[in-house]
This record gives sequence, C-alpha cells and structure tokens, in this order.
Amino acid sequence: MSLIKNYWPDPRFADVGRISQINCQITDATHDFAPQSNVFPQIVIKTTNEGNCRGERLVSVPVGMKIVVSCRAGNDGDTPNVGSAITAWTPSGSAFLASVPPSGGVSGEFTVPAEGIKICFRAPENVGQSRWIGNVFVGTKTDYDALVKLVPSGFLAGDLMPQQN
Repeated sequence: MSLIKNYWPDPRFADVGRISQINCQITDATHDFAPQSNVFPQIVIKTTNEGNCRGERLVSVPVGMKIVVSCRAGNDGDTPNVGSAITAWTPSGSAFLASVPPSGGVSGEFTVPAEGIKICFRAPENVGQSRWIGNVFVGTKTDYDALVKLVPSGFLAGDLMPQQN
C-alpha cells in the first residue's frame, strides 16, 4: 500500500484562525448540522455581509502536479444548497482552477500553476445563512481514488492527516 498524501494542511480544522474570512464568519463546529451518525471534523461558514463571501487559505502543492479537491458539505436546512462548497484559484485570484459542488464531492482534475493555489470555502449567498464543510482533501486523483477504495464514503472522517515534513 502506498502513502496517500493530503496537501490540505488542517484536515481536523484545529487551526481555523489560519483561514482568512471575507464577509463571513468561520467556526470549528464539529457537531453542528451534521447528522449524529456522520459527525466528523468540519467548519461552519456563515455569511455576515453582502458581496463575495468566502474563507481562503493558500495551500502548498508542488507546481505542475495534477490534483483534485474534494469535501463533504451541506447546509443548515434553511439555506439553499447552491453555488460551490469549495473553489480553487491562483493566489492572486486571477485564474479559476476548479470547484466542488455545493453538497460536496470532487472537483475535476487541474494542474497546479507556477504561482500556486488558494482554496476558497464558499459561504451561502444571503446574510445569516450557513454551510458546513468537512473532510477536505487536496491531492492527486490517484490518491483520491485510493482513498475511495479504502473507505467507500470517500473520506476517513478527518483521519487522513497531512504528512509531517
């Protein structure tokens, strides 16, 4: 068995403060919104102002690598599940790279550009609405496929930790 590498640096959301918050509030809410049988490390992103509402974090991934982004996601039951749960961009925001559907899943494969990538957690459209996001994976399609084979749900409930250098 080969090592599955997750480039997302904080799968358990132990350091939510490292995610920039733009027109939103992000909290570590392991038990909010998720059905009790599916509790896993997650954040809740709540829209606080109008505009482009999101949380962002730069992720260190080797340049030129082909990768995917995946997550689980949902809402508070009163929020329309539209848009994207996660989008990937260049750090300057000049180029869109990929997106994950609003209810979670996996993005299409894309190549990491020379300037790197930033992951954006997308908040719902209207002030006061919330979305939860968890089990973030950033890595190769091969590693994602191996993960899905190990765990049919496609996630290890946050146990897939980044490799320590």
